[in-house]
Amino acid sequence: MDDTRPQPGPAPAQSTAAPPLAPAKTATPLQRILRGVVLLVLIGGGGFGYYLYRQSEAYPSTDDAYIQANVVQIAPQISGPVTKVHVVNNQHVAEDAPLFDIDTAPLVIAVEASQAAFDEAAESVGASGAGVKAAAARVRETEAALANARREAVRGRALVQAGSLSTAGLDTREAALKQAEATVEAALAELDRAQQQYGGSGTGNARLRAASAALRKAQLDLSYAEVRAPNAGWVSDVTLREGAFVMPARSVFALVEDKEWWVDAHFKETDINRIKPGQSAEIEIDMYPGVKLKGQVESISAGSGATFSLLPPENATGNWVKVTQRYTVRVKVSDRPADPTQPLRVGASSRIKIDTKS
Repeated sequence: MDDTRPQPGPAPAQSTAAPPLAPAKTATPLQRILRGVVLLVLIGGGGFGYYLYRQSEAYPSTDDAYIQANVVQIAPQISGPVTKVHVVNNQHVAEDAPLFDIDTAPLVIAVEASQAAFDEAAESVGASGAGVKAAAARVRETEAALANARREAVRGRALVQAGSLSTAGLDTREAALKQAEATVEAALAELDRAQQQYGGSGTGNARLRAASAALRKAQLDLSYAEVRAPNAGWVSDVTLREGAFVMPARSVFALVEDKEWWVDAHFKETDINRIKPGQSAEIEIDMYPGVKLKGQVESISAGSGATFSLLPPENATGNWVKVTQRYTVRVKVSDRPADPTQPLRVGASSRIKIDTKS
């Protein structure tokens, strides 16, 4: 049977020529503007980042900083009941201002007793001095008698040789000489005893020195009955009341001095190499926004904060993690807020920026 189906012919040849290129799209003006803006933002951002980096290098700063001042614990030097409190809590006081008084009655009695003891010692010393003078006069008297006895003994020996005096008469004169010598020795011993009992006059007398010291101690204790402010500042934590019994060296409240202020700023150890004493600083206090004070670097701690902690970290372990340490930089506050209603306060949070180029 004949196959009448058409036979497939040869496949048409495919063209190998590349398709024509699409025409390039031209950026619109808006796209060109956006690209320029992006480029400018990138350049500006990089420049600003570099500026911040240079600023942080030249002006290291920290928020871990706190205002500090000298705080004096007020404590009496004698014991006794409080008769008067002259201050209230948080009051500003001037230097040498009265703070509180202690009962002076027993102290006055002690002064009177010491004065009486001193007067008695002085009288005793005076009597001893008179005794010394009498003993010295007795010595001079016995020495004169001794000299006369010696002359009589010498004359008696000459008379015996001349035959004008018997041996018995010479013996009497020799006995009188020995008696005079013994009397002089007794008078000298009495003088020595009187001098030892006297002990000297004024500061050379031990009894007078002891009595004088006791009197001065009693007078000093009496002066301690009025407790005064050692420096100007603010009294704080005042709970003392009249009638309370105070003890020596036991603090009753605190006095925050307003004479010297500084900031303890804790900088990272990577900043310490650029910080030196004498560099100027800028101080901002959180409680007074917008207030900027001048300062000056005084010193840098020799050890990190962890070194002086109660329980220093133990890094000799297998799970040790490196932590950036902080060192305390003391910055002196050179000025004060212009507003008198903005006093500095101990412990206030601050921000410190140091000019390392100064």
